[in-house]
Amino acid sequence: IWELEKNVYVVELDWHPDTPGEKVVLTCDTPEEDGITWTSEQSSEVLGSGKTLTILVKEFEDAGHYTCRRGGEVLSQMLLLLHKNEDGIWSTDILKKKEPENKNLVTCEAKNYSGRFTCWWLTAISTDVNFSVKSHRGSSDPQGVTCGEATLSAERVKIEQREYKKYSVQCQEDN
Repeated sequence: IWELEKNVYVVELDWHPDTPGEKVVLTCDTPEEDGITWTSEQSSEVLGSGKTLTILVKEFEDAGHYTCRRGGEVLSQMLLLLHKNEDGIWSTDILKKKEPENKNLVTCEAKNYSGRFTCWWLTAISTDVNFSVKSHRGSSDPQGVTCGEATLSAERVKIEQREYKKYSVQCQEDN
């Protein structure tokens, strides 16, 4: 498990039927110890109590938002994302190539050298889209990039009888 950004974690899984899954320990961001309950967006039932919750992540259904509460007050929320490794290949199923010969899953383009550029990608998934970019020109010259919110285009792309949504984001190179 690794942190993509604050309160967003990626669980990397080997994907085959006898995989035991990945044990993940979530910690509530509070000094309190008592009266804490955990829920997820997948289930309205209480998953556990206490400052930490240990879950077994094996399927995409195990991903999503997890919330710790005390009484009715939300103390903290975490988002778990899954990245699967199937036969030694890390999946990019969430993104789709527009053409078989085109290897780019995310395409970025600038109209000039102003530092502004637009990136876009295709996906069949329409919820919880999160886009984060960081670039650098060698280890001695780090350069940041700031991007706005990803937006869903009205354009739909059909590939192999399946319709995909197009998302795009405007970015600016930090000076």
